[in-house]
Amino acid sequence: MGDDPLTVQLHWVDFWLLIHDNPLGFMVDIVTHQLQNFIGEFIEYDTTVTQLGYKCIMRIRVKVDVRKPLKRKKMIALKNGESVYVRFEAIQPQS
Repeated sequence: MGDDPLTVQLHWVDFWLLIHDNPLGFMVDIVTHQLQNFIGEFIEYDTTVTQLGYKCIMRIRVKVDVRKPLKRKKMIALKNGESVYVRFEAIQPQS
């Protein structure tokens, strides 16, 4: 309190991110485990998963260091030994 807002350093912002290109049936817990703290500090995930055809979209909430560029994709390993890329899309920051 009493700080000049122009001198307060704002380095961390909470974001909801959409994770695209999850293979159908890929467990949300497995994805969040593999992505844990990759983008930023993991906070929570939305338990609802949206399906678009054979792909799934999920939402996770992370604390992101805004001084660094947002990572756009990550390769994750499937149980069958294959790997796929999932993509990230930022949603409006939450207060």
